[in-house]
Amino acid sequence: MNKKEDHEQIKIKTAYKYIPESLAKRITSIDPETMLASGRFTFYRDAFKIIKDYPIIGAGGGGWASLYFGYQSHLYWSNQVHNYFMQAWIETGTVGLLAIISIWITLFISVIRLIKVEENQQEKQEIWGIFIAALALGSHSIVDFNLSLGAVALLLWFLFGFIKGKTDGKFGTKKIIDTYKSLIKYYVASIIPCILLAVLSISLLVGYSYGQDGIQLAAAGDVVEAANSFYKASKYDPLTASYKADRGQLLNIISRSSDLESILSESEEQFKKAIALDRFNPKMHTYLGAFYLLYGDYEDGFVHLEEAVKLHPFNPTYYELLTEGYVGVAQEFIRMRHPEEAERFLNKALELIGQIQKLNKGSKQKMEITPKLILNLEKIAYMKNNLDRRSAYLDIDYITFALAEMIDTTNDDIPDLWEKVNTTDSYISTKIISRETGNYIQIRNDGKGGGYIRSEDFTLIPKQEYEITMQVKGDIQPGKIKTSIRSRTGQNTQFSATLNEVSDNWHELTFQFTTTDDIEPGKQYMRIDHAGGAGYIEIKDLYIWEN
Repeated sequence: MNKKEDHEQIKIKTAYKYIPESLAKRITSIDPETMLASGRFTFYRDAFKIIKDYPIIGAGGGGWASLYFGYQSHLYWSNQVHNYFMQAWIETGTVGLLAIISIWITLFISVIRLIKVEENQQEKQEIWGIFIAALALGSHSIVDFNLSLGAVALLLWFLFGFIKGKTDGKFGTKKIIDTYKSLIKYYVASIIPCILLAVLSISLLVGYSYGQDGIQLAAAGDVVEAANSFYKASKYDPLTASYKADRGQLLNIISRSSDLESILSESEEQFKKAIALDRFNPKMHTYLGAFYLLYGDYEDGFVHLEEAVKLHPFNPTYYELLTEGYVGVAQEFIRMRHPEEAERFLNKALELIGQIQKLNKGSKQKMEITPKLILNLEKIAYMKNNLDRRSAYLDIDYITFALAEMIDTTNDDIPDLWEKVNTTDSYISTKIISRETGNYIQIRNDGKGGGYIRSEDFTLIPKQEYEITMQVKGDIQPGKIKTSIRSRTGQNTQFSATLNEVSDNWHELTFQFTTTDDIEPGKQYMRIDHAGGAGYIEIKDLYIWEN
């Protein structure tokens, strides 16, 4: 340990000598910036965005859980704001928040009045004890969601009730009920809501049971009985949207095998009802959107798939589903010899790149980009650039990997899902260049040792023939650039080639290779090595094709 590290160790032990050393290290390692980005302050900032849109009467019960995905500053998962008052503000609006504040003000006034007039010290202690307990629960609710727990909320209301009872008893503001008179009307008034609540609870429990049966039957392949179970689940629990959505999917399967138009209409109706019940749930929109695309209603289909992206803009899954839809529809229009219609959807798909860039620009934590999303966008760009070739809609089914559009949603001058790897003597730098003729990447290494750029893992199939095509140019010396395909399982090097034919003009290189039979699909990656020294290479339209 060096002197600086030793000094830090002594400092920690001295400053926190009365608490465990492990806890002391945790305290000193807290980074306010990290807390701000990923903790409660992020929730609060995003909560204010919702409040701004629903200021008066709020968004209704469960408003935060339904809406926060569409307002979040980066991807996180939290069904609670971790601030009871802010959550109440979201759900009940300013009207509801003022009502809650008025209750607390009434509590403070009541306690002050009681303390002023109460002469019995034991009574005073009881009042203070009740008040401090209520205040502790309320104060902690500013930074957590403990009042969202039914038992804790009931405890707080009991404490309010104790103070209210003492206030009424002291100041006589309430008429005391004569215990000798009949209490039947009070019992009836209490029992009827309890019975209704019990019936409702049993009904929801039965609905849940039928829903679980539906899941098991669907997994076993009994589609008809599964659909019937979800119908019963919806009957006993009409407010759970997922039962209707699941039934809609099952009815869709049944209609496709039976060609019954009535079942198809009922399937669509179930999806619509699911959205009506849970309109801020992106999953419900993807179900209906996929349904419309399947039956050729492209406009309505993309309305719902795009809505899913808006509702959860940091979740890459919904971008994957949307771009898959664009790929399929564009293929169909090209096949039917309607390239102008295909281009309209292809342009909309490529606009997503700019949307993600804008999203990332305003966020400390960038949106996760997946290989599937990048491949979908690369296929879309390929079809757009080859609209004059009708076979383009067939070509994309054979694209396994691509580095052509040079998608860079983080604006760091290296394509998404690629990284630079330097040794002690290398200095790899990259630059994405855009021209009217297309995008390409420039790779330099101003160091003396070798370095490389490396892709994230993608999928190759064992014992499969592949072809690599790419366009290159540059002023690098022959033998300085090498490209390879590697696998994390089985034989490490699946393909390797030194690029000796690099000149000032673009020209295409083509390579073939066959994967070994010992690789595991999904564990492969590409490397482009630069040995170092003067010179650069530029690469565009790099594709790996399945033969």
